[in-house]
Amino acid sequence: MGKAYDVNSVLLLKENDFRSADEEFHDTYYDESSSLHMRFIESLTPSEMTINDRFVFLQKHDVILISSPKEILIKNLNHPTKLAVYAEIVRAPSPLNLVVVGDNPMVHDLMNAGETDPRFIVYRNQGDTLKRHYFDLLTDIESQDMTDPFLQFQREMVVGLLLSELLRNHRSTISISDCFFPGRDIHYAGKDTQAGIIFNYLVGHSRGATLKDTALFLGTRRIIFRDYVVNYLA
Repeated sequence: MGKAYDVNSVLLLKENDFRSADEEFHDTYYDESSSLHMRFIESLTPSEMTINDRFVFLQKHDVILISSPKEILIKNLNHPTKLAVYAEIVRAPSPLNLVVVGDNPMVHDLMNAGETDPRFIVYRNQGDTLKRHYFDLLTDIESQDMTDPFLQFQREMVVGLLLSELLRNHRSTISISDCFFPGRDIHYAGKDTQAGIIFNYLVGHSRGATLKDTALFLGTRRIIFRDYVVNYLA
């Protein structure tokens, strides 16, 4: 379900935003144990904010993908900003998980890390018309009678297409330093994700990071990515 917000100071996105979007259809269509929650947050204006106390700067049309339905607190730090939030639920497995997500280790790990804590990926420079059409199409579909299983199917397909468009040029559009990656318990993480975890740790500990402490935090990753750590600390 898509909704626009004018954020003057604080915006609280609640877990029941998902429930209200699927109130009539949830009991008959979704198996809670096999459903996947996600939010797409599109910045419609430049903005400086914190998401659960993590600073993020967004240009117009930057997009954040969040993998949890849990409560999210957004605090605007500068001028009033306008956000579009799309709260989506899809079934798993689905084309989203089997085809699109599997091609990107960072998103794969984000989606498979569980939904206990909100984690997110920041996509830059997303002002293209195709992505905009997918967001508009989602809004149009969700304004219909969502007890119709055909519309639910179309909704999931559009979510998959939207995510595939975000991933299409992900190497040049994902802002690793702004992302909040899954924790070190994700032992199957791909190299892109591991590199992001390392970078995120070093940014957060830039004043006091040592090779020993970084290696201890990274655990088994210290061997694979020792050159990353050494080069950064040097």
